[in-house]
Amino acid sequence: MGIENDPNGLQPRSEPLITSNAQSPLVFVECDIEMDLESDEQAQAILKAIELDNGPYAKVSVDGRTIRLVCESRSMPSMLHTLEDLLACIRVAEEMTSAGKKC
Repeated sequence: MGIENDPNGLQPRSEPLITSNAQSPLVFVECDIEMDLESDEQAQAILKAIELDNGPYAKVSVDGRTIRLVCESRSMPSMLHTLEDLLACIRVAEEMTSAGKKC
């Protein structure tokens, strides 16, 4: 049974459900990530290392040894790009602060 014979009266749409009209976005994406680090000092060092990269796309806060990222975007590709950049920066900062303890 095809949609044209649907007993509920559903009809195929003539326009897409999601549009790319920048004036009226239909998609809003938010991502909230919490990371537990080795120490309070490491969390503060990572915050300082990434705070200039955040721009309007992400808010970062620290509570003890926990770092929290809240990112917002109007599309999934943009969100993925933002997260990829931030997590890469955090990884480098985390490795550098961990390496500093080994010296």
